[in-house]
Amino acid sequence: RTHFAVKLGDDDFGQKAKIFLRGAPLEQLTCFEQPQCATGSAVVMVSEATGDNAIVINPGANQTFTDGEIAACYKAIGESNVFLTQMENNPDATAAALKYAHNRGVTTILNPAPWRTEINDLIPWATLITPNLTEAAAIAGMPLPDEQAIRKAAEIIRARGARVVLITLGSAGCWLFDGERHRRFKAFPVVNVDTSGAGDAFNGALAARLAESDNLDAAIIYASAFAALAVEREGAANMPEHRAVMDKLNKM
Repeated sequence: RTHFAVKLGDDDFGQKAKIFLRGAPLEQLTCFEQPQCATGSAVVMVSEATGDNAIVINPGANQTFTDGEIAACYKAIGESNVFLTQMENNPDATAAALKYAHNRGVTTILNPAPWRTEINDLIPWATLITPNLTEAAAIAGMPLPDEQAIRKAAEIIRARGARVVLITLGSAGCWLFDGERHRRFKAFPVVNVDTSGAGDAFNGALAARLAESDNLDAAIIYASAFAALAVEREGAANMPEHRAVMDKLNKM
């Protein structure tokens, strides 16, 4: 059961977003609006050769969350099993919500995308942090050309306060470090059509399975299968159904 909080502008994109969100299978939706402001938007460029993507973001209304709006979400956050956020909103608002969830004992997932320096201040409030390879390199302050460097980066990031570090590696899978063990999870083989939204697919599925009380390994495997199916579809919001993921897992 998902409660989604979002802030939109008062432009045409905002109206389209409201129609889309109200038709989405969300149990609860909190939709704030910012007058005389553009709705956050992105231009996604996808390589015809590889399916890899580059995204240019205009955050718009995402950057205007107020203290009062975040406070209005506290009740829903406190009743959650898992709180998931990323870095497209203004950092002080993200920090307030993340800290509140952490202090209420909610499992918190921080997807540090897009990269910004304020991420370093948020790491101690994250139960799990899920950077991709580029973001992990930025947080750790070192290049990550090989497995040994990835291992070291995971240890550096965890030492800054996150309980679990999960570095996503694209087609190479993901790397887990929980303070006791390092483990690499392999990616599922895919026909790569469009990688835009792959990180969102992985993080959303991971949060969903942890909220359903899956153990971490099982949640990661499910999220990997979900993301693999997502990149075989065109469009960042074109996500697979649960039964398709279970079919994929049952064929392992």
